[in-house]
Parts: sequence; structure tokens; C-alpha cells
Amino acid sequence: MNLRSLKIFKEVCETKNMTKAAKNLYMTQPAVSQTISNLEDELGVKLFERIKNHLELTYSGRVLSNYSKKITRMVDESEDILNQIANLKKGKLRIGASMTIGTYLMPKLINEFKNEHAELKMPLLINNTDHIVDHILNNDLDIGFVEGPFNSTEITTNFFMKDELTLIASPDYFSKPPNSIKLEDITGEKFILREEGSGTRDIAKQKLDEKKINYKIKHVLNNFEAIKKAIIANMGISILPKLAVKEEIKRGKLVEIKINDLKITREFRIIYHTDKYQSPFFMHFMNFLKNV
Repeated sequence: MNLRSLKIFKEVCETKNMTKAAKNLYMTQPAVSQTISNLEDELGVKLFERIKNHLELTYSGRVLSNYSKKITRMVDESEDILNQIANLKKGKLRIGASMTIGTYLMPKLINEFKNEHAELKMPLLINNTDHIVDHILNNDLDIGFVEGPFNSTEITTNFFMKDELTLIASPDYFSKPPNSIKLEDITGEKFILREEGSGTRDIAKQKLDEKKINYKIKHVLNNFEAIKKAIIANMGISILPKLAVKEEIKRGKLVEIKINDLKITREFRIIYHTDKYQSPFFMHFMNFLKNV
């Protein structure tokens, strides 16, 4: 039993006449009759009986008729949906982003993209770099945006944009003006860092170790808002993305400590599984990102 046979059977059910069904299907009457006969032989049941020159469904025919309506309707719906997907009128793209990108960039970007494609679904998962990479490898996400390093031969990586991190403190944490603080002034200081697996934590520790600065990890918190509140409460200092603190700096709740020897930049990257099927939706979103 195939879809063609079901469609012919359904038409005969509706017209109750082989000749009319053939005309509607642009087929010959013998071809329609032969299809019904083959279907009955294949299924081992009688589907129609002729009563007073009219075709009537048998019990088996009524059962198959109910299913044929459901099956052909589902096929028609699937063809319609796939056509909409191909023409970017419907679709779903699962996006994951590490904390900085997911919190401070992606909501705005997704909103801008959806202004032109309101019917497209774009669920966003925010977690640290390690988790986003794992989700890409497990095909739980279609596209990821990460800030931390990782190693995988199964993932394709593209440059997205540059990011800058800076040393942050409360306005009254240091006894001297922020612009006069040097590397030696932060030796032994209490640092508040993100959790293991965070790209921000990795690059902050890497830079501090590179400069041979002794420091104490006083608190480990898993989101920027908690870290900023802890800094405002004078619980320590931290190295954070400028994107995450620009509003607090503008309002005077936090200050940027500019140290020439402590300039930190990194790259945000777009990642996806190397074997990932690149749907029209996927490609359209990637092209959109190039103009961000």
C-alpha cells in the first residue's frame, strides 16, 4: 500500500464511482479499477461492493477510508509546512549562548531578526561555554555563541565579534583614584570570579597568571548580576566584560580600573556541528549576523 493507492482509494470513496474518480484524477477508468483491485489483493479484504449500480464501502473499506483521510491530510499538511519552511515563513532554530553574549547581545539580535520573520521560532539557551559546546555536540542546539576556549574536531567555528574585559571595583574600594592604580596595587586582592567552565573566568585567570599577580578567589558566582552586586557591596573586585558593566559605570555604581598592562580582549565565536544540515533558515540567520 502506497500513498498513490490511498489517494485513488479516497477519491473513489468520495465519488462512489470509478469513472468520476478517474476523471477527477486525470486517469483512465481501467487504471483506477486496477488500483482498487490490487489494493484489495494486497490487504486481503474487499473494500467496495456494488449495490444497485452504486459503489458502497464494506466495513473494511470504511476503516481504511477513515485512515486514508487522516494520512492524506497529514501528507498535505507536511507538504505545506515544508514549503513554508523553505520560504522562511515557518521554522525553528535552537540557539545557545554563553553568559556575556546570551545576556547582553542575543536578545536584541534575535528581536531584530524576528522583526522580519515573526513566525520563526528561536528559543535561546544561556549557559557557560562548556555547556553550550556539549549541547552542540549532542545536537541539542543548532547554533552556539561562545566566548571561551574549547577543543573539538567536530565543531566548525566562525569569528563573530571582538570583546573587551576590564578590571571593575566599587567607587570607594581602593583608597587611591582609579586612574592611578597599578598592577602591584591589586596583588593580594580578593577577586570574585565566575564558575568553572566560564569563558570569562578562564581569560581573567589566564591574564592574572600571565602577569604573575597573586590574588585570592574570595567568591565564585555563576552570573554577572550577582558578581556586580557583590562588587558594589565591596566584597571584592573582578574582571568583567565591558558589555556587562556599562550601565553601572554610567550610573556611578561601579568604576573601571584602567591598567595599561592589563588590557584584555577576546573573540566571540559562532559555532555549529560540522555535520549540521544548513537549512534555509540557518543560512539566512548566518547572513544576518554578518551585517551585525
